[in-house]
Amino acid sequence: MNHDKQGRLSKVEEYVANLKTKIEDRNIQEYRLILGRIQSDLQKLMKQSLAKEIDKLRTVSRVALSKTPIILSDSKANYLSNEIQRGFELDIVWWSEAGASTRDQYNWLKDHLERELRQFGSVVLYVCLGTCDLTVKDTDSPFIRLKSNDSSAARELINLFRDLYSFVRGFNSVNLVFLEIPPYSVYHWNKSHQRRHHILTQSDLAGFKRDDFTLCGQIETVNQFIRETNRILQKHSPRFALDLQNSRRDRYIDYSHHPYRTVSTSRYTYRFGYLYRDGIHPCRVLARYWLLRICKFIAKDCA
Repeated sequence: MNHDKQGRLSKVEEYVANLKTKIEDRNIQEYRLILGRIQSDLQKLMKQSLAKEIDKLRTVSRVALSKTPIILSDSKANYLSNEIQRGFELDIVWWSEAGASTRDQYNWLKDHLERELRQFGSVVLYVCLGTCDLTVKDTDSPFIRLKSNDSSAARELINLFRDLYSFVRGFNSVNLVFLEIPPYSVYHWNKSHQRRHHILTQSDLAGFKRDDFTLCGQIETVNQFIRETNRILQKHSPRFALDLQNSRRDRYIDYSHHPYRTVSTSRYTYRFGYLYRDGIHPCRVLARYWLLRICKFIAKDCA
């Protein structure tokens, strides 16, 4: 190892040693300040990166449409529609209701779709639902919890999507597109909604982190169905999860192999704390980026 590498390694070792000393001395406040500054810098870098991607998409909504884009959604639509600026973004029709489940919006469609379509010609209906189907809100607190710990909630949601698909097929003027469900976090939502009379323990928070792992698996199950259905419809959805995903490399020693070997695996986490307001809803720059990503497909679907 050359002197430069030894010098850099020594500095890293010194930093780690000092940090450990601070923790051992219970100088937690200083540690939190350091961590806070690092997290703030990371958030700025992520938002700057998204701003560059937004700039690349600045012209996607400057084309003429022959079909009307309609987005059927829950509260996520409010954050996206607040970022409308120009072009056919202004012509998107939003059928949204905060807290609405897929069943709620499906029932609304059955009661109103035929009448609503009279004011439009050909329509492309984008279904942006699912968040309120996999988790439920407690009646006596601001917290959310998993609807099920197994795959039953995901299967129920998939069956609702099938019913919605079958219903919309009866309208010749409507083309259907399912938008993938963005990952979201029970942990970050509940942590951000603590109140004086609703304080969470460390045990609660650890449980919510386990719930997030289960939830992400349920979301991926539903998104796999969405991708397969869109393939049949010859449509596409943005892969929202990719905008939040952080890939990490884990290394461990495989003692079952002789001689012993080091194994490297990928592990994915999501940047909920940096790009979401509360664990569920996107920050402004991410909402703008997602709106433009949807518009990129609208430009093709509604041409």
